[in-house]
Amino acid sequence: RQLVSSVAKSIVRMAVGKNKRISKGKKGGKKKIVDPFSKKDWYDVKAPSMFAVRNVGKTLVTRTQGTKIASEGLKGRVFEVSLADLQKNEEDAYRKMRLRVEDVQGRNCLTNFWVSLSYMLMTRHISPVAKLSTSCLPSTFVC
Repeated sequence: RQLVSSVAKSIVRMAVGKNKRISKGKKGGKKKIVDPFSKKDWYDVKAPSMFAVRNVGKTLVTRTQGTKIASEGLKGRVFEVSLADLQKNEEDAYRKMRLRVEDVQGRNCLTNFWVSLSYMLMTRHISPVAKLSTSCLPSTFVC
């Protein structure tokens, strides 16, 4: 009996203080849920100076963190803008301009023309024009 009681006491002594994970829970635990928009900043997009309206809109970018720089994430972005919004002229509503971010100064993204200074026509303007051309008879000119 003395042998059994001494072995039981040694087992009890070993068990005390050894199971540290019982109070802490599982290894790793739960990750905190963070709103992704809390790590982002708003930047103003500015059109070239030849337009009546310089402010095109705003864009989001992840803040500078470590080696990832926010301004590098903005450079090269392309925005499609209606020419009517840039010129305050509703007659040009069917024309779209593509503007590409070239430089970032503070909270402003400075843009320049993209696709070699050409503009695109909106599809709702092209489709009636295409329908008109399909109803025309083909003709050839001989000089």
